Amino acid sequence: MRLFDGSRMNREVPVRFCERLGVKFPRSTHHQLHWRLDVIFNEDQCRVRADYSAQNLAALRKVAIGILNQDTTKGRSMRRKRLLAGWSPEYLETLIFS
Repeated sequence: MRLFDGSRMNREVPVRFCERLGVKFPRSTHHQLHWRLDVIFNEDQCRVRADYSAQNLAALRKVAIGILNQDTTKGRSMRRKRLLAGWSPEYLETLIFS
């Protein structure tokens, strides 16, 4: 957005990001989910483009976040839970069947 001050010079003004007009701020749930997908699963670096594979992987990542949220063990970050689930079949079973 550009504003003109008294000297007729324009200056750039930062505008809050929003996908659609009329959306109320803050939208913390959407941004938290995107942050988790980006940081924990490195989703922004995924280069899958063929057919529906990108949408399928996004759905699987969201399901995985839901499963990881069910584990209430103190002192474990989401990234650590994901790594432990990949390394330990026993821990993965406890996540899935709990």
